[in-house]
Amino acid sequence: MERKDMRINGKKTGEKISMYMKEIGLTVPEFARMLDVTENAVRNYINGHNLPTAERLYAICKILHKDIKDIVVEIKEDEKKQGASDDKV
Repeated sequence: MERKDMRINGKKTGEKISMYMKEIGLTVPEFARMLDVTENAVRNYINGHNLPTAERLYAICKILHKDIKDIVVEIKEDEKKQGASDDKV
C-alpha cells in the first residue's frame, strides 16, 4: 500500500471548528472545558496557530458530532508547491 503524506491546513481546519461550534452554540470557554484544555488552546486551534493532537482531534469530532473528514482540511498539492516557492523568496 502506498503511503500518502498529508499536511493539514491549520487555518481552514480552525475555521471549520469555529463554524461547527457556532452551529451548536458552543462558546470558547465551554468548548475548552469539554476538551480539558485552556481557552487559549482553543483559540489557537480556531486561528490555525496550533493543530490539535490526534487524541484531541478525536474529542473535537465527538463533541461537535462530526466526522474527521468534516473538520480536517488537507493542503492540496498545488498549495504545497506554492508554499515551497514562497519559502524560497
